[in-house]
Amino acid sequence: MPRSPKRPALTGLIYALLAYASWGLLPLYWKPFGSASPLEIVSHRVIWSLILLAVLAVMFRQLDEMHAVLRNGKRLAVLVLTASLLSVNWGLFIYGVVSGQVVQTILGYFLNPLVSILMAFLFLKERLSPVQTVAVVLAACGVLHFGWHLGSLPWIALGLAFSF
Repeated sequence: MPRSPKRPALTGLIYALLAYASWGLLPLYWKPFGSASPLEIVSHRVIWSLILLAVLAVMFRQLDEMHAVLRNGKRLAVLVLTASLLSVNWGLFIYGVVSGQVVQTILGYFLNPLVSILMAFLFLKERLSPVQTVAVVLAACGVLHFGWHLGSLPWIALGLAFSF
């Protein structure tokens, strides 16, 4: 069992910075794949991830747990749904990058937290404090302003935000 960090807030901050830095640099990685279709790239990601996870399941002796999940119809349905949304998200992301529409891709990831807040409000009945409401309204105004200047419906951005 892994040890818990001595300073979890600092560890979380470091992980968040590393995640956002990698997301920011990923377009540089995907851009040279322009000759391959986004479907082909996502298919490779799925296949190689499946192989990696199968190897890890064997290495860590997790095959029984994996079989239990696969036999549970409800869990399997949830996994298929989430995997489908993830595939759509990555496909749109890769399409946006290789087709030169990186601005829409960026807008999608700025829009993503606002969609999450909206879903939490609608489905989980979450409420924001007055300060949080002001922050969300300001962020929404910024994203709307940014999106308005694109000149067309940012379907890639909307697809990314709602499939995340």
